[in-house]
Amino acid sequence: MRAVEVRPVFRGGYGVVNMALHLDHINTLGTNPPTASVQVTNPTVSPIATLANPFPASLVPTNTIFNVTSAEVDRNHRDGYYQNWNGAAGYELSRDAVIEVRYVGARGTHLDSSLTNFNSPDPDPGAGAVSLQSRRPYPAFGRIRMWVTDGQSDYRSMQTEFKQRGPWGLNLTVAYTLSRLRDNQQGGLNASRARRQNPRSLAGEYGPSADDVRNRLVGAYVWDMPFGSNLTGLSSALLKGWQLSGIATLSSGSPIFINQDGDALNVDSEEIRPNVVADQNAVLPGSDRTLSRWFNPAAFSRATVTYGNSPRNPVVGPGLKVVDLSLAKSFSVQTGRQLQFRWEAFNAFNTPQWGNPNGTLGNSNFGIISSTRQNNREMQISLKYTF
Repeated sequence: MRAVEVRPVFRGGYGVVNMALHLDHINTLGTNPPTASVQVTNPTVSPIATLANPFPASLVPTNTIFNVTSAEVDRNHRDGYYQNWNGAAGYELSRDAVIEVRYVGARGTHLDSSLTNFNSPDPDPGAGAVSLQSRRPYPAFGRIRMWVTDGQSDYRSMQTEFKQRGPWGLNLTVAYTLSRLRDNQQGGLNASRARRQNPRSLAGEYGPSADDVRNRLVGAYVWDMPFGSNLTGLSSALLKGWQLSGIATLSSGSPIFINQDGDALNVDSEEIRPNVVADQNAVLPGSDRTLSRWFNPAAFSRATVTYGNSPRNPVVGPGLKVVDLSLAKSFSVQTGRQLQFRWEAFNAFNTPQWGNPNGTLGNSNFGIISSTRQNNREMQISLKYTF
């Protein structure tokens, strides 16, 4: 028999994808006057509301301060775009085993987000709450949520994958990704939004993305169990042809946004980050992390004079450890008809998947994990009839 020559395979690609963000005006600007809501608390007048006049004008203050949503003041709205590139090398270890290593990168430019604190004044700890409105850049308005397209992101990753077919009916896939995702916005337009503490500067905002996951290992298998191959009759129908499959996922945690409560800077914003304490490390060794102290709270101190110097997303939350299992078998009912039984267990070993700890300095739960990010073990049984 002539041997089959095995050679490596190389491939790569590059592409640009444009984003038509200008089509999202209806979603962004729909909360502006006259459709914007006005909340009046404890009015000094008591007008009579009727069907003809359900919202008496006397309820509205003479100089109404609206919270508004707006596109860029300079009207220079830009559509974002992504650049993607990759290079891969694959090698056939045998007729049934293949390994591939890939380098994958991407860069986002002019990404959309929004600043909920666009109309916040500069820090002035000595100013009183009464002067807040007069200190705003646009004192005729309250809070302004500004649609911005100055977001940037950068992704780099090494992706490896191993596939094995057989033996004994076992198909195995193992994939590992080492990656880094950085950006200057905490979230997109309708996600957690930019969360920029200084709405007039991007300084200090570039850092780990909220979606950054450094390490991810996934193993999946499908095993056509060979038991009962010599059985016949009823025992064959019951014991032969079972399929066991599963997916195991191990991954790093996601970054944690750290801010502080209150408004010590008199800026009407929840995006203020604290200061970093010079002789303290916010990241604890793995052996020292507990649910009641996931990171070092002493590494942060309250910003009381100007914007805090803590970087965005300075610590990382708990990782993910999940194993899902499935057991299935198909029974022939008649020619061309089958009844499939399937049992599935999600998070089969009931491993707690802890959520991120509280990241607000001044909160009594600062640094404490008090929730899980997904359900505990869930099981389901199903029957499927195909004809």
